[in-house]
Amino acid sequence: MKLLLCDDDISTIDVIQSQLDCRDMGISKMLRAYNGDVAKEIIMAEKPELIICDIGMPKSSGIDVLKFVHDNNIETEFSFLTCYESFEYAQTAMRYGAVNYMTKPIDMDELTSVITKMIRDSKERKANASKLEDANLINALTNNLLRQVRDGHFGINRERLDRALQKVNVGFSADSQWRLVYVTADSSMAISNGWENELLTEGFQRLTEEVLVNNVGTAYTVTDLGEKFINLTCFVPAEQVSENELLLRCRKLIELCETTFSLIPVCLVSDPIELYKAFEDTPALNRRITRLRHHAGRVYLFREPGNASDEDYYLDHELLLRCIRQGRKADYIEAITGALNKIVRGRDSNINIILRLQQELLQIFYGCLRDNGISTQILLGDDIINKFDILSQWSLSDFMEFAQSIYDYVISILHEANGKEDVIANAIQYLAEHFREDVDRDDVAAVSFISPNYLSKKFRDETGMNLREYINHLRINEAKRLLLSTNMTISEVAGELGYDNSSYFSTVFKKICGVSPVKWREAAEIEEEAI
Repeated sequence: MKLLLCDDDISTIDVIQSQLDCRDMGISKMLRAYNGDVAKEIIMAEKPELIICDIGMPKSSGIDVLKFVHDNNIETEFSFLTCYESFEYAQTAMRYGAVNYMTKPIDMDELTSVITKMIRDSKERKANASKLEDANLINALTNNLLRQVRDGHFGINRERLDRALQKVNVGFSADSQWRLVYVTADSSMAISNGWENELLTEGFQRLTEEVLVNNVGTAYTVTDLGEKFINLTCFVPAEQVSENELLLRCRKLIELCETTFSLIPVCLVSDPIELYKAFEDTPALNRRITRLRHHAGRVYLFREPGNASDEDYYLDHELLLRCIRQGRKADYIEAITGALNKIVRGRDSNINIILRLQQELLQIFYGCLRDNGISTQILLGDDIINKFDILSQWSLSDFMEFAQSIYDYVISILHEANGKEDVIANAIQYLAEHFREDVDRDDVAAVSFISPNYLSKKFRDETGMNLREYINHLRINEAKRLLLSTNMTISEVAGELGYDNSSYFSTVFKKICGVSPVKWREAAEIEEEAI
């Protein structure tokens, strides 16, 4: 390891160099600097693992050197050796990562102990970084191999795939059983809501893997980007996750994607297949998910006959939607009962069909809420509906209870929304009471149970400003009052109104008023004196 000693007192460095047993401690090279500027040059050239630095030095102080190390993300252990017994210096040192703080005159026993600890901490950090690099490498290699399996790089050659898997040591074989879950989503809405494409794609990929595979990372989820759609292929170990559990996880993924990213994916789940044979099913899975990609929010089984046609539904969507909009509960229940009777007559009911029914019904209600400008997230917090999500097995009677519960709940929400005063008036009232706080459009939308997108459009249409502009105008009007009626400083006024720093507050103030807060106060005081 390399040790840099930085002190403008040459004798101090001489004493340390002469008395420190570098060989026994594992220090291979000792570097010297007599001011902060030279220390920075040595740090960039030599990258020492250990730095012991004085604070009070010419050109650049020890604090400046510590900040330089921090700002340049240089991996090193840093300690101060100084005459200054100041809490402020110690506090700054700890803030920038220098956890050791020694005062002169030198105590060699203390110095030896501190350096020993610095060496140990440096080795631990390197070991942890190495483990992380190894994990990231395995993650990347696994993902690349699964992509090659899916795309036919190994064909259906078991031996060839096994050799590749053994080289990477991923922990599974060519004979291991997997379910392929094809997940695709239209990214248009998320992009229009401000998501950057790269960040959106990575977040979607990581969330999919965490929910479906219970793995933090991207090892088992292969991503393909289209012009409009994000397409994922997630490899789920068949022995670890049952089909029923996987269907429930897919539904949970859809809910989380909508609330987190404004993405509403569709999922297609394959039967269990040996890994080396996966390529046999991928062309058909690709064709099927391409036909289904506009069926946002639904989960399909690949083997299910109904998947062959985009128009194959168990429920009469148009009839149910009319019943909901017109408040005809009896007709709604009759339509649901008719669909269930048809299923019973045609085939034995099972969990897959019932989950499919639930997805269809949820999509009908989601569409109804969106048509009325109400956020679909309101459904996710309802206790009556959420209790059905924890059922491990559903029956047809469970589904009928679910259908009645969600009908009653959504109808009550629609009646409440129709009976409310103007939603923008409610939003304006809320902002008048909370403009000093860190509020955003999601907070305001939640108060009125409308979607953030609908709120933004309607708010701009009626006020001529977006929410942020309106909040800034409220804050600046309040700032004018405080500047005239109090002796508060500009920084105090900024803090009172919820701005993180006075510089940004001054920028917003000048943009709206044409002058800085200081000049505005001066002009207002002169005008007041003249009166």
